[in-house]
Amino acid sequence: MSDKKNIFMMTEKNRIAKEKKSDKRLRLALFLLFLLFFTPSCNSSKRPYTTPFSDTATKTAQFIAQTMKADNMVGLSIALVSDGRIVWAEGFGWADKENRIPASPETAYMLGSGSKTLTTVALLQLMERGLVFLDDPADRHLPEFRLAPRYPDQMALITVQRLLNHHSGLPGDIYNGGFVEEAWNQWGCNLYIDWLFNYLKDDYPSYEPGEISVYCNTGFVLAGEIALRLGGIGGETFDEFMIRQLFQPLKMDSSGFRATPSMAVGYVGGQPVPSAESNCVFGATGGAVTTVLDIGRFLAMILDQGAAPGGERCENGVRCENGVMENG
Repeated sequence: MSDKKNIFMMTEKNRIAKEKKSDKRLRLALFLLFLLFFTPSCNSSKRPYTTPFSDTATKTAQFIAQTMKADNMVGLSIALVSDGRIVWAEGFGWADKENRIPASPETAYMLGSGSKTLTTVALLQLMERGLVFLDDPADRHLPEFRLAPRYPDQMALITVQRLLNHHSGLPGDIYNGGFVEEAWNQWGCNLYIDWLFNYLKDDYPSYEPGEISVYCNTGFVLAGEIALRLGGIGGETFDEFMIRQLFQPLKMDSSGFRATPSMAVGYVGGQPVPSAESNCVFGATGGAVTTVLDIGRFLAMILDQGAAPGGERCENGVRCENGVMENG
């Protein structure tokens, strides 16, 4: 029995050591996943681009036109970021085919799971302030969070990092109708999270925490709740928190979690499908609405090591004022 215990302890230590080694790569990995997710989802209204990128823009536009025709795509928008600025942005096709509204760089789209990257950055900003750490057990910040016992020390092993990198072992998609707008109106944000905690306490981990990576929306719902509880002010909702915490500093003025007049119509097989007006229930994991220009500003911040347009940084307690780094 002691040998088995020692083996378990050594295995867990190895896992923890391996994950600590990957801490520095977490933000980059999520960022790259975000790029892979978002790049194809962006319309031919365009903004000027600089000469060094003219060949890239021309070839990309040709490729997009061919792909849209082959795949019966109605519209998309794209932005190219280099050296901390947007060097090319263009729309292709239609944002609303029926009303002949062309897609443009200002067209808003539902970001889907790209929202997870925004949630992660907001949470990591709180980590820089010392309010949360990647190896914190999630229940340290969510005392209502419990699961039926299945593995030794399972709650201690469900860390903030494992919520973010899909290693939590949690059941992946617990919606209770939450992607139907009527359910959002019925539940509301607070009622849903209360329901989720109550549901999870009688459910078991699907896998041992830290053992394997399985895509998990539930983990990001909890990560968003942690961010809101630690960073929210005066009863803010998650969307209000994200606007203040991330969107306003980056001047992402067309971003939020509700439909806007400039939002593109959704199409499946070239036919329009209804879009939801808001998604406060699953905002952290998939509810953001944004434009390629706003996402371009976000990507410029990432590529510029955390510097917002005003110069403020979120990494390592360092601020950058007027291009000059100083400890703060």
